[in-house]
Amino acid sequence: MEITTLRNRLKYYHGIWLMVILLSIVSVLTSYSLTGELLLPLLQQAAGLGAIFAFSKVSYKKYNRSSILFLGVAFVLLVLTLIMRRGAGGRSISIGGHLIQTFYIVSLCLIFYLCIFFAKHTNKGKEIDKYQTIWGIGWLMLFVGLIALRNISTAIILFITGMTVMFVAGVKVKHLIYTFLLCGALGGIYLAIGHYRNQNEVMVEQGKEDRSTTLDSRIQYWLHGKCDSKAYGRQMTLSKAAISRSIVNPSGPGKGLIKKNMAEGENDFIFALICEEFTFATGLAVLIIYVILFYQALFVARKARGNFIRYYATGVGMLILMQALIHIGANTGVIPATGQTLPLISRGSVSLFFTCFALGTLMNMAKQVVDQTDGEDEELLV
Repeated sequence: MEITTLRNRLKYYHGIWLMVILLSIVSVLTSYSLTGELLLPLLQQAAGLGAIFAFSKVSYKKYNRSSILFLGVAFVLLVLTLIMRRGAGGRSISIGGHLIQTFYIVSLCLIFYLCIFFAKHTNKGKEIDKYQTIWGIGWLMLFVGLIALRNISTAIILFITGMTVMFVAGVKVKHLIYTFLLCGALGGIYLAIGHYRNQNEVMVEQGKEDRSTTLDSRIQYWLHGKCDSKAYGRQMTLSKAAISRSIVNPSGPGKGLIKKNMAEGENDFIFALICEEFTFATGLAVLIIYVILFYQALFVARKARGNFIRYYATGVGMLILMQALIHIGANTGVIPATGQTLPLISRGSVSLFFTCFALGTLMNMAKQVVDQTDGEDEELLV
């Protein structure tokens, strides 16, 4: 009787809470193990969980009237970042002396706008026409192209997430295929330019390297073990060594050796260090948590009666999962080094806050789905 009562009280969005809390625990323990710090990561994760709870209490409908604002903020941040080019790789802006990486914020804002845009045009069973398709794909291509100038991996994440949202929204598959082929061709040209510049020693000596040359360098190192780009080749070697060691002889919490030589250990390569100190099985468990979190987001999408919730839940789930997969893929050597952080685990207060905003809004939607209070008409009220 007690077990049945507990099952009746538990809702499926509690599964999202559980996954997020588990990732927060991993983050705190990892930070303490790697640096000896406990208070700051504990406060950051507590603030993140508090933000999720707070945003889960705010009706997602309040954001609907701000869809154009989301798009405007995304575009302004993107332009400012490309102009200011602060921080490593020129992916940040400086506010009050603090460097803030903006590309994740830009991606989230654009996905939110696309979800609202397509939800409005598919309300009451309507289909997406060619003009709406061009509008959505146009904005996605613009943002992906500009982000790719400074951060290829985030551009790929945004592209895959945006394409997924448009597929769910009913954009014709042939248009998505054309878009994919066009982006692939442009990406190939961009990579070819970088390869040419790397081969031209005079251009390199004159300081004419850019992100295209960095991309080529990382791919060349990944393929052939040569052409180290700003020590990322060494970082990748250390990362794979940490993971290999964790399978047969993990060092134990706080006893890792490789972390001492890992320049971006708490951000870009934190998965490898989790494996080294907490065993490969722990790293595998972290991957499974992200997959479960994505499944929970899809569950919200499947149960939703309105299209906006369906698109948003799918988009946020894909955004977080793709970021995690690319981070883990780079750490394990499956793909070239990317500089992508691990959601909810890597250090970074701004990215943590906006991830929590995305998840808190998803929680609010999940509650509406459970109560079955929203249909296609109600969810887009402004």
